[in-house]
Amino acid sequence: MREVGRREFLRSCGLATAGLAAPAVLSACARKPSLQRVADARLAAGARQGLKVFPGGQDYVAGTDSYVALGLVAPDGLPAAGHDARVWLTPTANPKATVNPVGPLTAPWRGYTESTPVGSSPPGVHALEFRFPRAAIWTLLAETTGSDGTRLLGSVAVEVKAHSASPLPGDRAIPSQTPTLRDHRGVDPICTREPPCPLHEVTLADALALRRPVAFYVGTPKFCQSRVCGPNIEELLGVRREIGDRATFVHAEGYLNDDGDTIAKQIVSPAFLEWRFESEPWLFLIDRSGVVAARFEGPVTAPVIRETLAPLVG
Repeated sequence: MREVGRREFLRSCGLATAGLAAPAVLSACARKPSLQRVADARLAAGARQGLKVFPGGQDYVAGTDSYVALGLVAPDGLPAAGHDARVWLTPTANPKATVNPVGPLTAPWRGYTESTPVGSSPPGVHALEFRFPRAAIWTLLAETTGSDGTRLLGSVAVEVKAHSASPLPGDRAIPSQTPTLRDHRGVDPICTREPPCPLHEVTLADALALRRPVAFYVGTPKFCQSRVCGPNIEELLGVRREIGDRATFVHAEGYLNDDGDTIAKQIVSPAFLEWRFESEPWLFLIDRSGVVAARFEGPVTAPVIRETLAPLVG
């Protein structure tokens, strides 16, 4: 993903990707509708710059509902957790451009319910659903509350594409022959979770043929660079315990095997290749007719999965 540089953002009262320019500079640019004017108002109301904002995905597509997960990090380096965030968006990399921002939108905080954070892993995620009307480099401004009650403000550039190589909501799911306990199909191990998860009983193709809703998860708990593949699968397993056999749950690893050379060279699994992913983890919820109902890139929690899957299982 292209990130807007610091010079671009600071030039002529611009925002920085990890913070905002000083209010004295902002005031000169607050005469016309712009994201800069929103930032100026929030700082004047007592918000503090320095919130670091990280998008949880990189495959956002114009004209379709996009799940936008956000990693928010306070100036002390710890996750900004426990409070909902407010978000404003504009379809430009120039925050001072005369464009009416969209927002504020709420990005609710949802904590993980089935997994315990390890190390610097966040205890949950902020996320919202947004339909970007056009492809562009968008600027996203976020505000949330820090652990000491201070309102924190930060921004990030987000690339929105015109098309995706992977299936979108409304597309038919690809009936991949994913690895199972009986047939690894060249993938070893078929699950890097410890212990291996129970989501390898049937192939994705067979799951789709059952004419039941399907939750298809692609992620590598042991080698996931974002450190959210493991928590995600625990959240999914928690939902599976509630849903039972009203839906079929299938997991596929992202890598062909766990050899160090394979990981270093990014040699991916057949399912990862067939679905044309460029990142992990991914969760697809598929309806009874085999059509993708929703897709989630990056961190996702059990409440979100449960809410989206509920109408599919009836």
